Amino acid sequence: MTLMGVALLNGIVGMLSPEGELKKYVRLLGAFCLICAIAQPVFSLLSEGNWKIESLWEGSAAQESEAYEQLYEDILLSGSERYAAETVKRNMMEHFELSDSSFDVSVRRGEDGETALVTVTLRDEAIFADPHNIIAYIKEVYECSCTVIYD
Repeated sequence: MTLMGVALLNGIVGMLSPEGELKKYVRLLGAFCLICAIAQPVFSLLSEGNWKIESLWEGSAAQESEAYEQLYEDILLSGSERYAAETVKRNMMEHFELSDSSFDVSVRRGEDGETALVTVTLRDEAIFADPHNIIAYIKEVYECSCTVIYD
């Protein structure tokens, strides 16, 4: 904001100054004021005493590292959830004698990060399967909560 104000004032004073030798000095003085306005934040950072140039990159590197770690954890979580869903689906196909295309299973981690939430979506001939038996099977075998949805 200061820089814009100094530049605007410099332009106005430059336009109002009379032509000739004085205009050169007015422009020179305006340029010095503009340079001072640009350099002032740098000098205030240096005068604090504990400012280091490395600190500019440390913060961004730490943030990048955290972002990559979060992305890595999300990918691992997504992969483990898919693997768990495939395992649950295979076991349910054997136990309930359902076809692969007649239902879907998804597994999500609960809010506490420890428990899993299983969702079974039934369609085609699987809609005749008893949802109470499915919920009881999931709770007994996998010790987690289950929701059955009809598609």
